[in-house]
Amino acid sequence: MPDCHNETMKLIQSLHRDNYNLKSIYPLVKAAEDCMQESYKRKNANKGAAKASPLYYLSKYVRR
Repeated sequence: MPDCHNETMKLIQSLHRDNYNLKSIYPLVKAAEDCMQESYKRKNANKGAAKASPLYYLSKYVRR
């Protein structure tokens, strides 16, 4: 499942249930937004650490 799937589905379902009254679903919007921000931070924090740079592999090739 994608990140924040549960929060997003709760938000979509509550929109129809509450007749698109935004005041009543604001806590769900806030929870979905917070989840998306945390997901974005996690992905960016792990982005550089996950794999070596192309320069690393090229330098190994040149040394041979």
